[in-house]
Amino acid sequence: MTNPRCLRTLVLLGSLSLFAACSDDTAEVSKSVECASGEFYNQLNGRCELRGRDDLPGNPGDPSGDNNDPADAGAPGDSPDAVDPADGGATPPDAAADAGGHNNDSGDASSNPDPAECGPGAIIGKACAPSGAVLSGATVTLEGFDCDGQPYSVSAETDRDGEYQFDDVPAGRHSITVSIGSYSGEQAVRVRPGHTTDLSSDSKVCLDAANVRIAVIEGAYDKVEGLLADLQLSYDIKGNDQPGGSLFFPTAPAESLAFLSDLNAMQQYDIIFINCGQLWDNFQRYASGSMSTVINNLVAYLNSGRSLYASDWAHPFVETAFPGIIDFYGDDATTNSARFGFAPQTVTASVLSPGLQATLGHNTTSIHFPHTPPTVLNDHWVVAQGAGAQSTVHLHGDVQLCESTTSCSQGGAMLSDAPLLISHVTPGGGTVFFTSFHNESQGGISQDMEEILKFLIFQL
Repeated sequence: MTNPRCLRTLVLLGSLSLFAACSDDTAEVSKSVECASGEFYNQLNGRCELRGRDDLPGNPGDPSGDNNDPADAGAPGDSPDAVDPADGGATPPDAAADAGGHNNDSGDASSNPDPAECGPGAIIGKACAPSGAVLSGATVTLEGFDCDGQPYSVSAETDRDGEYQFDDVPAGRHSITVSIGSYSGEQAVRVRPGHTTDLSSDSKVCLDAANVRIAVIEGAYDKVEGLLADLQLSYDIKGNDQPGGSLFFPTAPAESLAFLSDLNAMQQYDIIFINCGQLWDNFQRYASGSMSTVINNLVAYLNSGRSLYASDWAHPFVETAFPGIIDFYGDDATTNSARFGFAPQTVTASVLSPGLQATLGHNTTSIHFPHTPPTVLNDHWVVAQGAGAQSTVHLHGDVQLCESTTSCSQGGAMLSDAPLLISHVTPGGGTVFFTSFHNESQGGISQDMEEILKFLIFQL
């Protein structure tokens, strides 16, 4: 019996002899076979094969196996084009110099780097309010992954013009977030190696107004809602400072009292603005029994990490809820005694906080207290004479007081370094802001005042 192993050997030798004998005939057949464009005739299996197929060893169309032969246009396995950060899409291939569509030829290396390479690149940009106005003092955070696949994060602060810059950024797709106070905005960014991605014009990162809920209580002497509207920040009116009821049977401002007496309703909002007006006086006069509830709710609201801004005659809400934040002029037991500022006057104020200095670009500014009755009533404005150790005084200046406790028709003594803009962060993380000056006056506000108020609002 013939050994099977020997039989297989004989068959193999016979096949090789047959192939050797017919090699010339095979070559003649390959010459007569016509394959489609981009294909070649494979003599081993007698079929037409695509050029550029990396899974076929010995592919004469791509002998290196690196899939970078210009002839293999569109072949399976081609690497995708690099992403253009300017439009978020694929960078079109350079048809003249890179017909294969690889977008990594040496003639186009500077504008179309190999997408497999990683970093570094750079980012320049501007941050903005929802209105598009530049945003100074904001924190810009870039997050993604570095070239080793490790989490990557870096932060910068915007300058007076809202500008920021990141260098040595790993190439790839990252997220960029602008945040300040309660506000934030986010978008994706693509960085290519050796390129600077520009986010300073059409691609600016702006705050998202929908992320912050604002409640405003209207007042007779101030109107912060006008500034909020200019900045395209949405808000809800939650009452005013005017008495309800009738002329002969007045009551407390009903909507305002209901809102400030309901902690759950208050906590639906991130920020509450109380304008200068008669709200405190009318609460005291017509709803004195509810005052402890209102004050306790304000304390709980701020200690839950939310924010409050009160201007001028709304100061008792701050003084009573947080007595250590500001030392108001006069007898602290009598809230009205702080209403001792003379008007009209212009105070040359020193800008003390670094954030506000960066916003304004200078260390002094003018604060106006106009008084043109009956339209603008600014005499008897609230004077602060000091601030608690944990509070921040952003502006202070020498102010003129009224001539006496009963008359403010003329100016009297001067008070040095009176705080005009004060903030405080409560133990629970909430922020309180108080200003002696108003947000609105007849004839508009100065550029500095607009920047000061914008700074204030975006700190809340």
